[in-house]
Amino acid sequence: MGIYEQILEMEKDEVKAKIVTNLLCDTDHSIQTIAKLVDVPVDFVIEIKNELPAGASNEF
Repeated sequence: MGIYEQILEMEKDEVKAKIVTNLLCDTDHSIQTIAKLVDVPVDFVIEIKNELPAGASNEF
């Protein structure tokens, strides 16, 4: 994989992280549902949730 492809992949991950953050903060969807909607592993959603400031996400 060349540098251009690596940059594109990093940008995709950043976009997915932003979408996950918005879904965690602005919806009542479960972690599993968010992972399915964004097509990422559940662990990715949990990692993003753990990085949010306390009280920023809904209780799951």
